[in-house]
This record gives sequence, structure tokens and C-alpha cells, in this order.
Amino acid sequence: MTFVDENDYDLVNACDKVDTRGIREMISSGGQGGGEITLKVTKKNGEVKEIRCRHTMSKDQVRWFVNGSAINRDSSAM
Repeated sequence: MTFVDENDYDLVNACDKVDTRGIREMISSGGQGGGEITLKVTKKNGEVKEIRCRHTMSKDQVRWFVNGSAINRDSSAM
């Protein structure tokens, strides 16, 4: 993933809680055409920031992600 706005990198600090949004859509599309993932960053003080990111995962990379790694990939499912 890359930040849509590279300056957003500075919004994430140690001890922040980070949740991802858009992973299911990335999986269901098989990574086709790239896409966006949103990071929901919750600061220690409770403040929440939403950061737009892009992914460039290919169909094979999405399959590896779903299976936990390339090593765990079930070649019979291809």
C-alpha cells in the first residue's frame, strides 16, 4: 500500500490503533485495477483519522494474501 497523500505518513504514530477498510472489496475484485484501502487510525487520545491508501496487488498476490502466504497456496484451486 501507498498513501494517496504521502504527507499522511506523519499522521501514524507508535501506539496508534490501525484498522483497515476495503480489504473485502480488494479480495472480491481479485485486486483487479488496483483500488483504495482506508486506514482508520485511532490515536491514544481517542481522535480518529481516516487515511486513503492505494494498493497494487495482483490477482495472484490477493490469492496469496487470502491463503496467508505463497507457501500456503493451494495449487489445486488455481
